[in-house]
Amino acid sequence: MQSVKKVLRWLNVLLILVTFLAYLAPYISPSRFWLPSFFGMAYPALLLAHLGFIAFWVFLRKKYFLFSLGCILMGFTHLTSLIGFNFGTKAPESAVTVMSFNTMGLNFLSHEDVQIREKKTADFLHFLNGEGAIDILCTQENTAYSSGLIAERFQFPYQHKIPYIGAAIFSRYPIVKTGNIAFETRVNSCVWADIKLPKQTVRVYSMHLQSNQVSTQTEKVLAERQLREEDTWVEVRSIFGRIRHTSRIRAQQAETIAQHARQSPHPVILCGDLNEPPLSYTYRTLAKGLTDSFRAAGGGLGSTYAGRIPALRIDYIFCDPGFDIFDTKILKKQYSDHYPVLTKLSWGAQ
Repeated sequence: MQSVKKVLRWLNVLLILVTFLAYLAPYISPSRFWLPSFFGMAYPALLLAHLGFIAFWVFLRKKYFLFSLGCILMGFTHLTSLIGFNFGTKAPESAVTVMSFNTMGLNFLSHEDVQIREKKTADFLHFLNGEGAIDILCTQENTAYSSGLIAERFQFPYQHKIPYIGAAIFSRYPIVKTGNIAFETRVNSCVWADIKLPKQTVRVYSMHLQSNQVSTQTEKVLAERQLREEDTWVEVRSIFGRIRHTSRIRAQQAETIAQHARQSPHPVILCGDLNEPPLSYTYRTLAKGLTDSFRAAGGGLGSTYAGRIPALRIDYIFCDPGFDIFDTKILKKQYSDHYPVLTKLSWGAQ
């Protein structure tokens, strides 16, 4: 038993070292050193492992539980980026409701059975209408069908969408200027619009950064768990390679968008799918000087990915500190492989 405890102590120390490497992820560009970005993505699993060690050492009445507890507390700001401890406050009637949603093209629109397609469409519209009027809707991975449905059924009088570009912005307030930031692919994209709100004109971005393109592979590995099989390790190596490559692309895209936003003549609202967790260089680059709406007013587990990979928060709404944020929700109903993020905010004090 003593030898087992000794091995576990060293494993606990190794876990702490790996976690500290994850804590460095926001500060090191993947273009320079990519490994911290991988461990930053694995933070939920690392956190769960720490909780397991804490429970184990407490059960044995050993003070070693302080190792993992101290590690968690040292990175408490990272914990609050994953788990919200807010309960929200009642928003005034003048508050603006903003939603960001990677629709994945609303795949149910292409279902062969007409009745099923119509039922799912009705359920989807009822689901979004249940949150009240959405004033600004930023969507990603749109198709002509999905953006057409949204524009028609929700009757947004103003919209900014570009043919064959996946990101779009829909608004109930006047759009006075528009543009886009060109990416190498059209699926991953960023568009922006200056929107005239009652108290302030703001620049809103809808962005979808480079996909990892490993979700299917990862879910396959998680489902099969055949770690002794050579094919499984081939998949794992492929996953690592793609994460390394795409994390560098996302970092460059984030730097481009952040630079564009800094030159905005108006306060900004950044919405979209970053394909990165909060412990990442990409997140820190885009969030710098802005408020993460979930951290400010969200509650519970901040998971926005609806696939098999658990506790993955990759969809965000960032806004200028001049906004008061009253409530942020992640709407946990699956019409895509992402959940919508909704927040209510108002410019300045009421």
